[in-house]
Amino acid sequence: MDFSKETVEDVLVACGRSCCICHKFCGVRIETHHIKPTHRDGD
Repeated sequence: MDFSKETVEDVLVACGRSCCICHKFCGVRIETHHIKPTHRDGD
């Protein structure tokens, strides 16, 4: 299931557009998910 636009905006504001793993600032290049869902043949 993809995140809603509102959820994505809330998360990006909450994390300050920084990676939650390495804490590097990513600006507009940040992704909201890296893992392909299992229902889309992901792991």
